[in-house]
Amino acid sequence: MFYEHPDTYERFVAAVYHEKDYPHYHWNDNVEVIYCFEGSTEVMLNKTLFALCAGQAIFIEIGEPHKNINASPDSKILVIHIGEDLLGKDFSHIINIAFNQSEIVEVSGEIKTIFDKIIAHSDQPAAGGAMIPGAIDGELIVKGCLFELCAFIIRTFPCLPDISGQKIKKIRTLRTINKILEYLLENYQKQITVEEVARITGYTKRNFLRQFKGATQMTFHKYLNETRIQKACELLGTSDKSIALVAEETGFPVAKTFCRVFKEFMKMTPTQYREM
Repeated sequence: MFYEHPDTYERFVAAVYHEKDYPHYHWNDNVEVIYCFEGSTEVMLNKTLFALCAGQAIFIEIGEPHKNINASPDSKILVIHIGEDLLGKDFSHIINIAFNQSEIVEVSGEIKTIFDKIIAHSDQPAAGGAMIPGAIDGELIVKGCLFELCAFIIRTFPCLPDISGQKIKKIRTLRTINKILEYLLENYQKQITVEEVARITGYTKRNFLRQFKGATQMTFHKYLNETRIQKACELLGTSDKSIALVAEETGFPVAKTFCRVFKEFMKMTPTQYREM
């Protein structure tokens, strides 16, 4: 799933992922750090592919579309979100930090110590990947590590001239698009039109389509269809409902159309997927 309700995540630490892909573009209204500490994985940042091996990390700016793909079977990946929930008014200190998006960071010394402490005090991930908090002392240690990480970021990466106004505007736009993604998750079974969702955002249809593609790297209809196909995969794998019923329950009133779209995304028919 490439969008999940916000309450499936902790407020400021994301997760320790095990053998985890996140294979669709997503973005955050905070700084994200992805650290591979075992195995390997790949991160697609905008249109550039980065291969992370154990001991390497990448820092992602606010609002930058990215996805995690091709994690090796033995991969373990730490994902950290640093935003207003953690820093409050001090968030302004990192909102203008510029990360070199063409470089992978070799993790050693101070930053490795920080990551190791976070991992050591994070329990196994819950469903959806969110960290299960441990004892209160462990939570405080993790939070302290995050403040240390913020200090490391401020010391290490350059700060651009004040563009916080632009960043804040971008954050607001992303939060508006997030509302639409949540709306799609809740209403994918229905017949949804672009005009309908554009009205929710207050944008014109043309502006909405431009903002949506800029945020998700996908057209609105492709995103909606992919949401529906993912839900269809869940039903095919966990129920014995007929193909026609699965199609109907995932927003495809015509089974033939469902089968065609399913094959476009999954490279196999619904029947083949169920048998697999």
